[in-house]
Amino acid sequence: MIGVFTEWGKSVGGGHISRCERLLEVLDSQEFWIYNNQTHISTSYMPKNSSSINWLNKQTFTHLIKKCSHIIIDSYLLDDSSFYEIVLGAQDNKDNKAQKKLLILDDYFRTYPKDAFVLNGALNAQNKINNQDNNIKNNPAKAHNQNTKTHAKSTQSIKSAPLKRFFGAEFNLANQIFKQPRITRDRIQNVFVMFGASDKDNLTQQVLHALESSPLFCDNKICLHIILGAFNANHPQTTLPHRIYRNIAPKELCEIMTLCDIAICAGGQSLYELALNALPTIIFIVAQNQLFQANAFSQYGMKISTLRHLTTDINLNSKQRKHCSKLLESIPIGTQTYRIKEHFML
Repeated sequence: MIGVFTEWGKSVGGGHISRCERLLEVLDSQEFWIYNNQTHISTSYMPKNSSSINWLNKQTFTHLIKKCSHIIIDSYLLDDSSFYEIVLGAQDNKDNKAQKKLLILDDYFRTYPKDAFVLNGALNAQNKINNQDNNIKNNPAKAHNQNTKTHAKSTQSIKSAPLKRFFGAEFNLANQIFKQPRITRDRIQNVFVMFGASDKDNLTQQVLHALESSPLFCDNKICLHIILGAFNANHPQTTLPHRIYRNIAPKELCEIMTLCDIAICAGGQSLYELALNALPTIIFIVAQNQLFQANAFSQYGMKISTLRHLTTDINLNSKQRKHCSKLLESIPIGTQTYRIKEHFML
């Protein structure tokens, strides 16, 4: 059985659970259980085969993994490498014929135990990892500091274990349903606005206020399509034409993306869905770990912006938007995810 250890809820958003569910689809396994370390959550937000339990308690975690042959960890809150060692240590038990396998979903380019599988589907992640690997080889002192900061005791380079390290957009878990033909209109008619599952800082409302002062929106009948996630308790208001959608399924989300001419979005996993849809995007960085992938996407026509510069950055003509769409279409998002199943499920 596959045991998935992650978190989702009002304080941590929904990015972890959505990509874990997508990973389970890729692994094509019906025998799994998902554990959410956020215990105060409505049952309406609990997916199939899941429960809320504080698995960050080491004793609880040790008990839960006993019945699992494959363990997946996707957590920002876990900062103790001994949890990884608990899983991998089970492989040394001669009485355990079925060796446990560990897959860690990484967003911070940390160093992990050499026997663990690691997945980082960020655009250009393989380049950053290779650069880190070269720096470590050339600077042993830096390697020691890096290991200390990331709570890991052993390392392994990409080159020595290519089948345990899945880095780059080719391994990104974005749902391929978002890959749709893109038609570039002469002018912007529909704008896609989304800031994650919770939008704790209510950036949606701040963006709406900024757009209300833009001549582009005041002088044209442009409709804003505002997407609010499952844990978003805000009620945004605007004088501009708009539609609000709450907690919608991927299929409907894709239909809205395809309708729109440009997007305003936080710099998380949604960027990969927007890129699959070839939708030109204005990125707002709302967390430090989003900086790397936001910069990577800026090389493919997306724009990193702020509230101060939004009204200027969004005013793209059809030629600029079409060029951006062509660049986004060239990114091989998710084309190698099948290899995760091939090697992790052996």
